[in-house]
Amino acid sequence: MDETEFRAHIQNHVSSAVNYNDTEFSAARQDTLSYYLGEPLGNEVDNRSSVVATEVSDTIEYLMPMLMRIFASSNNFVRFAGRNREDVKAAEQATELVNYVINSQNNGFKILHNMFKDALLFKVGAVKFYWEETDTTVREDYTDLTANELTLLLDDDNIEVVAQEQQDITAVDEMGQTIVTDQSFNVEVKRKVKGGQVKIDNIPPEELIFSRRATSLEDCDFIAHRCEIPAGELIEQGYDSELVLSIAGGENLDDEPERQQRHQEISSSPDTHHSDPVMRNVLVTEAYIKCDYDNDNIPELRRVVCLGESSEIVENEPFDHVPFALVSPVLMPHRMVGRSVAEMVMDLQKIKSTVLRQMLDNLYLTNNSRVAVVEGQTNLDDLLSSRPGGIVRMRSPGMVQPLSVPQLSGQAFNMLEYIDQTRDQRTGFSKASVGLDPKVLQ
Repeated sequence: MDETEFRAHIQNHVSSAVNYNDTEFSAARQDTLSYYLGEPLGNEVDNRSSVVATEVSDTIEYLMPMLMRIFASSNNFVRFAGRNREDVKAAEQATELVNYVINSQNNGFKILHNMFKDALLFKVGAVKFYWEETDTTVREDYTDLTANELTLLLDDDNIEVVAQEQQDITAVDEMGQTIVTDQSFNVEVKRKVKGGQVKIDNIPPEELIFSRRATSLEDCDFIAHRCEIPAGELIEQGYDSELVLSIAGGENLDDEPERQQRHQEISSSPDTHHSDPVMRNVLVTEAYIKCDYDNDNIPELRRVVCLGESSEIVENEPFDHVPFALVSPVLMPHRMVGRSVAEMVMDLQKIKSTVLRQMLDNLYLTNNSRVAVVEGQTNLDDLLSSRPGGIVRMRSPGMVQPLSVPQLSGQAFNMLEYIDQTRDQRTGFSKASVGLDPKVLQ
């Protein structure tokens, strides 16, 4: 497969996955977030109650502490168990190491919290794990070095000389004359220290795209992380500056409805026309794809990094794993993404909002009931001026009669209780379970 064919292959997969994400998940996630934030339902009537129940938010926020108490209360996120007696020590060391990486090198509590909340709200929570190389520069001073020591120091490729001073070492000979016996060097250098660590990042749901027929990460033939990175960061990572700057600012994911809804309270403008070219964003697609790249009739996993909508390939290498972890609250057979808890109670929020609105309207009518009057026998100005101790002038008794309003509060409260029971049955959540020992829940 030549580069042109491979690039077209990548573009087809990206286009198909983006369309699948937009049609299958994007609109549903926008609706879910709207319900979670308690935004108007769109069926409000003027001069009537427009209260919105927060069933989705309440259910999610009730479940989150329970989940975090189980998985992150002791900062022991994982535990390895040895199969044989000689494996016990190694298992204990592996447990300590992995928990250190998750909890100390990364903010494990926040990562799990965001992952679970994404899953409860948007059907899937995703994290990406990878090795991040870090290069730091430190300054060092060396004094009184010999020529051999200086040569040995400068042979290190990670050393860059900033300043150098040469000094003569003198002595007095038998004739009393000063002679140079040797030389010493004082140097100031910059040393590049290479390091790295395991990084775990939460991925926003709209940035994760994958093939339509995937049932799990194991059989997924295409999955990618699609995000925006400033051009300067890509150039710093070693990508061709001319290519990066030519693509920078071409796309703007901030215009996508999901991202705008998430940041709707922030007044922002696109960074497409940033005055500093290196601060303009570049669309980066980091894809993991199974394909027969070397024409041996055996598909292999490859990691491919593309820039821009035109999918300019800047990295293409074989890879041995897919660096994503996914969780879905309600699993569906033969599908990688199941159902969310939010979608199980969204209809209940709409029903509950309707009941609350009707109950409040009924209360308003009770306190400010309508009346029937005999035309011409009542002073309408007195009647329209509702105040404590006010009078209504009538020509004869019985000219004003209140219209009776049926009391619906009893039936409404029964209905609200039924909705709560239905929510508990669907989600397995109950207020009675709040505060239980995690061991009981497990």
